Amino acid sequence: MEGQLLSATGTNQTWEFEVRFLSHDKLSEFYEYCSNAHIPVEVGRIYNPVRPGTGMWYGVSEPQRKALMRAVEGGYYSIPRQTSTQELADEFGISDQAVTERLRRAIETLTENTLIAMEEDPDTEFETPDS
Repeated sequence: MEGQLLSATGTNQTWEFEVRFLSHDKLSEFYEYCSNAHIPVEVGRIYNPVRPGTGMWYGVSEPQRKALMRAVEGGYYSIPRQTSTQELADEFGISDQAVTERLRRAIETLTENTLIAMEEDPDTEFETPDS
């Protein structure tokens, strides 16, 4: 049962908690634990931070994530630009073209699994991992 308590509000009759779990399986474990301990639990809402099946990195692969993070940290998207795709390529030991493709695919995947996913399924409530 690995969860993060985000908030707790209580009265002399009830408590309301906001808890973040890494997966639906972890939520199910928590629910089962409470049930076995005779602790009544009512799940009011489930927020899914990503399109189901995309994982915690929004479907971005590890190489894409590393390239994108390094590009942002290095100032590739800053104005004026503080690093180039060639410099990033040299860091990763790959071609300039490969870095450009990793960044393009990462941005496309992030956009599809966050912004576009929220518009496609307006009944699902999405929450960013940091909110």
